[in-house]
Amino acid sequence: MFVLPFYVIVLSIGLCIRAYLKRDSPSGRWRNLYLAVALLVYLGSIPVIPNWLVGKVEHTYGTPTIPADATAQTSILVLSGGWFRSTRDGYEIKLGQNSFERTVAAVELWRRIGGRLIFSGAPLPDGSDSVARQMAKLAVQMGVSDSQVAVEGLSRNTYENLAFCEQQFHLSQQRRVVLISSALHLVRGAAIARQLGIQVIPYPVDFRAHERSSWQMWIPSNDAAMALEEILHEIVGLLAYKVRGRA
Repeated sequence: MFVLPFYVIVLSIGLCIRAYLKRDSPSGRWRNLYLAVALLVYLGSIPVIPNWLVGKVEHTYGTPTIPADATAQTSILVLSGGWFRSTRDGYEIKLGQNSFERTVAAVELWRRIGGRLIFSGAPLPDGSDSVARQMAKLAVQMGVSDSQVAVEGLSRNTYENLAFCEQQFHLSQQRRVVLISSALHLVRGAAIARQLGIQVIPYPVDFRAHERSSWQMWIPSNDAAMALEEILHEIVGLLAYKVRGRA
């Protein structure tokens, strides 16, 4: 099935060919613009470019190494990932792939080293629940003791995730804090943590980039635009936090 960028590219090329064939016509003066538009749309719609950018960011931190002397005093901070939809009765929280991967990774690490799991962020507009609380419930269902799970459910962005957790749990005073998030998001989270004086061990999960390229990555795809939006969101977000002195 052809995707939307394909039709835009075909239309731009068609206009370009028509303009080159009729150079003396009014539309002929726009032939170079049509060609540039077709090229830009093509470059922005092929997966190979956003995949390369995502891979670069995701591999900022390598395979996490948890020190051998990790003890039950370790805090495992999990940044929330999910969304909600409005219903006739209120709101319904949706835990997406990133939510599950972050939670599963946190539980598996907890089984290895113990400690306390802290889930942070994404409250509902009415404050009745949060994505973090639902992720915590999932962790308990997977066998984590209630007494070893804590929730910060008021933060609405990455900076607040870390800042509110610092206020509530005094993470900067703890010897070891493991920070779990999607690999693409972790760079921003770790930078904010350091700015707040929290010494974290970055623990990336939920990798998105393909490590092996193929010819299909040069074919326009709607997914490419979504991936490009994600990586630009992270890059611009990190730069904005740096300008404001938050990262």
